[in-house]
Amino acid sequence: MTQSSSESNFSAPLGAQQESLQQLDLLQGFPALRDALIPAAPEPVNVAAELEASGVPNPVARVRVDSTLPQVDRTFDYRVPAELSEDAVPGARVRVLFNGHELTGYIEERAATTDWTRTSLLPLKSVLSRVPSVAPEIFALAEALADRYASTVANVLRLAVPPRIAALDKRYAPLLPGYESAYLGDSAPVSTSDAPESAASEHVASESTESGPSTASAPPAPLLPSLPTRTRGLPPPALPHPSCWTHRR
Repeated sequence: MTQSSSESNFSAPLGAQQESLQQLDLLQGFPALRDALIPAAPEPVNVAAELEASGVPNPVARVRVDSTLPQVDRTFDYRVPAELSEDAVPGARVRVLFNGHELTGYIEERAATTDWTRTSLLPLKSVLSRVPSVAPEIFALAEALADRYASTVANVLRLAVPPRIAALDKRYAPLLPGYESAYLGDSAPVSTSDAPESAASEHVASESTESGPSTASAPPAPLLPSLPTRTRGLPPPALPHPSCWTHRR
């Protein structure tokens, strides 16, 4: 009887034998040990409350990652830290953490909300240059070209955007306004074109009366000397004979 049962067990398929030997739960009688070894499901995060508590205007940066993989050919939402808010303008080059790797990308736009609700948004690692490298029209053109020729936006931007020159960034970055002043209008420059013309005319009149009669000043000297013009009737200068063009050995 024992021999027949053993023969039946050996005659059974290998998968059925392994399934019969498996135990459903080794930690069935130890719930505390199971909770310590098996991580619990993450608690839901209120992403909207976190973004509102940051105090940053439009704290979501939609970044176009520089990756040629077609499955990531879209924008990803990142949180804008307070110390990078002024430099994180649309079109700027940034560095982000993507799937465990640091990649570069371009900020396509800044937004106030996000559709991501699973976990907290990852922050921007750094802003490589506050000088906008990609205009909104270039983003739209890159998407149209990628759709037309079955490519990705990252491939198009690699050919359309010139490489970064750090010396030029250091030279022109201080001259550019920050995000709040350029896109939110907090400290927009006041135009003086609406001032009445009468005030300007009175100011000019008072200066002319105080300085006395003005004397005719000589015109400023030209920056470059005037080139001599050809006189009519004179033939153009003759060119040398072609035999003179040969190089002497």
